[in-house]
Amino acid sequence: MEVIIIIGVIAIIGIYALVKAQEGTENISSLSGSYGFDVRIRKTTERKDGTTDEFLAIEAKGLLPVKRSIDLACLITVFDITDGRENKMPIISLLEFFQEESSKIFSFYQEVGVVSPGEKLMDWAPAGAIIPEMIQAPYSGRRKLQVNIHLVDADNPPEVEFGVLDSREGVEWSGALNHEIFLPIKGYKEAAANRDEAQALTVKLGVAVAMADGSLHDSEGELIKKWIQKTIRGHYPEKSQELKKTYNDAFKEAYILAGSGRLDYESIARRLNQIGELKLKFDAYELVNKIMAADGVAHPDELKSIRKIGELLDLDPSELEQIRSRALVNLRDAFQHDDALEELLGIDPSWPKAKIKAHLAREFQKWNGRLNSLSEEKERENAQNILNRIGEARRKYDIG
Repeated sequence: MEVIIIIGVIAIIGIYALVKAQEGTENISSLSGSYGFDVRIRKTTERKDGTTDEFLAIEAKGLLPVKRSIDLACLITVFDITDGRENKMPIISLLEFFQEESSKIFSFYQEVGVVSPGEKLMDWAPAGAIIPEMIQAPYSGRRKLQVNIHLVDADNPPEVEFGVLDSREGVEWSGALNHEIFLPIKGYKEAAANRDEAQALTVKLGVAVAMADGSLHDSEGELIKKWIQKTIRGHYPEKSQELKKTYNDAFKEAYILAGSGRLDYESIARRLNQIGELKLKFDAYELVNKIMAADGVAHPDELKSIRKIGELLDLDPSELEQIRSRALVNLRDAFQHDDALEELLGIDPSWPKAKIKAHLAREFQKWNGRLNSLSEEKERENAQNILNRIGEARRKYDIG
């Protein structure tokens, strides 16, 4: 998106500059106001360097509706009225240039200059712009916007908060246009709802890994409890109580299902991958690794579950390996289970011998380096134990 170009055009040439017709003049909303002053919203397509950028040009034409000489400014606010004017919601701007002074709510303010009664815009001139890829409504998709255009006294402009003017003093003229638009960015209400669900799914994944060995250890349950407490901290009391109930219910449901062997952690991970932001997915993967290490023992089924969760969350393998390694170095005993060897070292038994050899060489180099850099005695001991398991794997697969 040529955002800088669009902003620069509006900021520098102002409302008096004539608009050069761009490609694509469909989807026009217009309003004929008093004084013969008209405003419109026009979908504009600009092609540059092989890319196509679309934005909504807000334009004005005609006799300026002023009764005195005045230093004029244009103020534009936007609401989402998809669910009716009585349920209008503010629009968030992702660009600071298009934000209210004290919030991220969309607001565009541009000084025009000194004008006098009788002055006229002979052709359509730019008054502002809306960039679909840079605004956020409550929900994504097809939305109906109310675009409010105000011509105000630049020496006495009204304050704006959440799109609402604090008074009509200093307002020379106002008009509103409705315009339907497709917004690609996930809405802020969608994002909040998805975040809450994603974190509830994270709790369920934590329970799934904790009970992969058949039981929930006190240390694992305490870790999940602390994660929930940390996650809800910082919200308003009412929201904190709501989230606490949501996450505790998720814990109880997962515990019951896991106890009866009916907890499908793969479906949970797929859903999390579908709705979760990148950070939330990494948070979930980090939690399940901490849970695996919480009781000091890496059970084969825990390791297998974690590996599958990482795959389903579609995260960067190198990032996953760093998280996994931090958990492994804190294990008390990763080495009780002989059948954990492959899962512990990340080996697929179906690999050809040459690939296993190369993988073990990388693992040896990594853990040998950590052995020399770790400061805690227990961590060094764990690193040495992993090196010993690498040696076992070399012997098992007859790698010299």
